[in-house]
Formats: sequence, structure tokens, C-alpha cells
Amino acid sequence: DYGDVRGNIFYDINNCKEKWPDGSQLYSEDLMKLDTFHIALKFVAFVLQDPGLYLKNSFMKLSCFFSPNQNVIIFIKTKFDSVHPVVTGAVCLGISLLYILIICGGLLGIVFSRDSFRPVFISFIIFYCLLVFFTVGNSKLRLPLMPFFIIYCSYFIMSFKNGTWKRAFSNKWILIIILFFLSNSIYKYHEILLSPAEIAVQKIELCNHLGFPKTALYLFEHDKGSSHSASEKERLKRAEAAARKKLFVSHAAK
Repeated sequence: DYGDVRGNIFYDINNCKEKWPDGSQLYSEDLMKLDTFHIALKFVAFVLQDPGLYLKNSFMKLSCFFSPNQNVIIFIKTKFDSVHPVVTGAVCLGISLLYILIICGGLLGIVFSRDSFRPVFISFIIFYCLLVFFTVGNSKLRLPLMPFFIIYCSYFIMSFKNGTWKRAFSNKWILIIILFFLSNSIYKYHEILLSPAEIAVQKIELCNHLGFPKTALYLFEHDKGSSHSASEKERLKRAEAAARKKLFVSHAAK
């Protein structure tokens, strides 16, 4: 997702073929050669190393899954943010608010809808959330759910004609779910506010902090020619020096 600095550097680290610390990554080519039973055993052993951390990361994936981020925001921010930051920010805010309206309206529409597909859709949501919880999560994975949220949101909007919309607010559980959803949307929105230049700097700094200096230098070289503020240039200069120092120490130790 746009602005998810920690999530994005995973792919950069793998592209640079920089070694992960022992025990920090489950996926490998050797693992994919095993049968399903032994893969499951490896997975369980990996989770049991630090179940608290695994649960924390799983909830973070759900947070990304329901964040107001969209694929179109990546295009808008990378193409137009440096030229028209105010307009870009307003457009991204409008897109995010529309998404929030659809989800909230869809949840409220589900409350008093009595169609035969309703239990199937609720089961589909639960299944999808579990799938994301145990595998990977980002905003684009929710696309199969969106047409149904739009339908139920339309149903809720139509209820304003006959005044039945008030019934939707009688369900306390839905209101609690909507409150969690709105809180998560506010919590994740700061990622959308970041400029592409700031994201590039943060990715390099985070790679250094996590012990991936090779990836940090790769991102630094890839970012050359981009426009940065004076403070961002200073941070990049410090990050480059730190990465080169760490690589030198690492090579000297070998």
C-alpha cells in the first residue's frame, strides 16, 4: 500500500537478495518443495517462536486490509503530488471518504437486509478476514468484497425514503464494528498524507535501522534524481553514510 514503509521494504530486501536474520523469515524455496503436512509443521513452529509478535503482525495485516488506501492513490500521489500537493491531498481525501461511506453504509445495510444472500456475504467477510489474518494483507485484496458492500450501501441509502434507516442503528454490535473501522481509518490515513519523497527517505532509514545496509544503498541509488527538501537531503546524506559504514564493518568482519 502507498505509505506503508515497513511493508514495502520487504520486497526491496528480497530484490536485493540481502540475507535475513536467522529465524525471521518463514518463506524459502526449500520450504516450497515440502509436502503440505511438513509445511504446516514449519508454519506452526515459526508461529510458536513468538506467538505474541505473530498475532500483532496479523492484526496489522487486517488494519491494512481495511485501511482507506487504494491502488489509485499510489498513481495520484506519485504522478501529481510534487506538482499539485494541495489538489492531490484533496482528491485522495475524497477517495478515502467515499470508501469509508461505502463500508459504513454497507454494514448498516446488512443489519436490516433480509435477502437470502446476506448470510453468505457475512460468511464471505469472515472467511476473507481469517485468510488475511493468517497470510498477507493489503488494501487491494478487499476488491472482491467491494461490489457487495456497494449493493448493501445502496440498500441503506434507499431506506431513507421510507424512514427505516433508523433501525440500522439499533444493532450495537454493528455500531462497535463501525467504530473500530473508523478508528482504523483515521489511524492509517497518515500514510496517505506522506509525500513520495518522504516515503523514499523513510524506507532508506528503516532499512538501516533494521540492519539491511545493502538494500538501503540500493534504494538510495534508485532515488537519485528525485526532488527533496533540504531536511530530507540531510537525512539521506546521514543514511547513506551509515549504510556504507555498516557494509564496511560487515565486510571487514568476514
